[in-house]
Amino acid sequence: PASTLLTPDPAAVSFGERAAGFGDFDGDGYADVAASARTVQEFTGRAFVFRGGAAGLGAPPAATLPGPDGPGGLFGSDLASGL
Repeated sequence: PASTLLTPDPAAVSFGERAAGFGDFDGDGYADVAASARTVQEFTGRAFVFRGGAAGLGAPPAATLPGPDGPGGLFGSDLASGL
């Protein structure tokens, strides 16, 4: 089913500019998705992982990954799947 993801962080104005499906990451039989917000916290960036399910993508995100490089790191500028 189609899903609309809303930003889990009001400061994440760039949420969803980059997104990638990466297959069934958690092994539950449903495809999972990552979406980023590269401009959060002085352009540190974050990536959000959403689990798929019978009703579509779950909210809130299953995981939030902070940018490891600090301000200006632009974590999440690119997302890609190795699948």
